[in-house]
Amino acid sequence: MIDKHNPENKEIIVQETGPLTSFFTGRKLLTMGYIGKFDPDWLLKTK
Repeated sequence: MIDKHNPENKEIIVQETGPLTSFFTGRKLLTMGYIGKFDPDWLLKTK
């Protein structure tokens, strides 16, 4: 387990989570847009 309070590990955390979170966010937006094309009401339901 990475000690998040250790300054030496900050770069490692950014490198590990950075691309991963942007990947998942991108996938989520893609999925939302994909479903929204076929079911416009779906986007309203999620809000």
